[in-house]
Amino acid sequence: MKFFPILSTQEAKDFEQNIFNGDESLELGAIQLVSNGIVNLFTQNFKSYKNNAKRVLFLIGKGHNSADILCAFNQISEFLGEKTLFYFCLCHEKDSFRNNTKKLYENFVEGKKNVIVLNAQKIDSIKNLNFEFSFEAIAGMNFKQPVPEELQYLAKIVNSMSIEKMISIDVPFGVSEDFCDCVINADYTYACGIMKKSLFLEKNKENVGRIRFINIGFFDSDLEKKDLFCAKESLTKLIPSRKSFSDKRSFGHLFIIGGSRKYKGAVMLNTKAGLRSSAGLVSVFLPESLGASFAAIEPSAIFVDCPETPLGGISLETISQFKSLSKNATAVLIGSGFTDEAECRALICEIIKNTTCPIVLDADAIFKESLELLKDRKNAIITPHIGEFLRIAKDDSDESLLELAKKYSITVLLKSNIMRVCDGEKIVRVCSGTPALARGGSGDILSALVAGLLSNKSLNLSPLEAASYGAFILGDAGEKASQIHGEYFLTSSDIISFL
Repeated sequence: MKFFPILSTQEAKDFEQNIFNGDESLELGAIQLVSNGIVNLFTQNFKSYKNNAKRVLFLIGKGHNSADILCAFNQISEFLGEKTLFYFCLCHEKDSFRNNTKKLYENFVEGKKNVIVLNAQKIDSIKNLNFEFSFEAIAGMNFKQPVPEELQYLAKIVNSMSIEKMISIDVPFGVSEDFCDCVINADYTYACGIMKKSLFLEKNKENVGRIRFINIGFFDSDLEKKDLFCAKESLTKLIPSRKSFSDKRSFGHLFIIGGSRKYKGAVMLNTKAGLRSSAGLVSVFLPESLGASFAAIEPSAIFVDCPETPLGGISLETISQFKSLSKNATAVLIGSGFTDEAECRALICEIIKNTTCPIVLDADAIFKESLELLKDRKNAIITPHIGEFLRIAKDDSDESLLELAKKYSITVLLKSNIMRVCDGEKIVRVCSGTPALARGGSGDILSALVAGLLSNKSLNLSPLEAASYGAFILGDAGEKASQIHGEYFLTSSDIISFL
């Protein structure tokens, strides 16, 4: 299992000191790796701006996060085009810059014809201009209080300016583990080499924007930390090719039980995502009135018609069908599109009692009685959003997350803009994603994706891994889909083809 540690500011400083020990050549090597990561992230996320930007603002401090963006400047300027004007606001005197920062500024910025340089005191002169981007690198994790008056004023003006995308390098100015009322608000934070604890604090969530990690190879393991995050490099178990002598049963059989007359679409999204989740077979138990039309839409799945309650949910009678087939299941997903009818709740409890394979509970399948039945199984995942979680926990803090997961011996995937996955011992944060996912149906895709990964016998994933991987893949697919369809005009079903 390869997740990456989240470190406090002091831990990050100590870690870097142990690696570099003040050796500027080693520091420059790391700066070059980070700058490559910045360029890759930027050019992938903002393809529509290629040769199509008018003004870009750089807010430059004296530290290494400024060196990172200065080193990336040539490639960024080439990408944005020769008609772009680049404004560099120097927030400290150049003579106070660290050596690498100063050299990179002199080599890559000074004297360029499309560059305009000003100091922090002159920020008023550009406050009425429109900028497509600003790269903020004033202090990073070396931010200290008190904030000088000129930087307080700078932050106030910058936050009021017309900037389409504010990208902070490493840590946004003013964001720290301590309280600060002087912060530059980022739309994106490119965390460089080490993910810092301050980015995930509740008090900073409106300041950091979308968090993206630039891995430069600092960590081979999680350093035994309990506070972790999942990056693309964590998904190593999904890389190997399928073995040539495999058949469909080699990859597991996912059972999905869901849907109702009221919420028909949820189980269809389950089905489509489950089929793309790596499972070899997908069987879907759904209200009998939906079966024929669903089979016509998605013939790759096996549909099991189930008797219905008077309100159109799946009847308790379904348990006999489930029992007769359950020996084939390698994972079960239940709850998407259910209602809270008493008979549906009774069915959920009976299914839990009658299966020993890994199980994922979503939506209305998550309630205290169902969790009691999962105690000590250690192979169950629940996928609540915040509202559903608050039905079973006192609040949505890390402490409550750890407490609940430990109490029931389950893994919790708590859905939000930064997803948290907890097995009672560790919390893994997942930062991939986009606000485009904040729409009906994305949770149904996620639960089926997680259940399908869990069902795949060839992958042999732990519940913590399956939930973390599923959350990361959904977020990444959502980002790619929104680049095609736009964040406002995307539908949840659009995301499935990007998984």
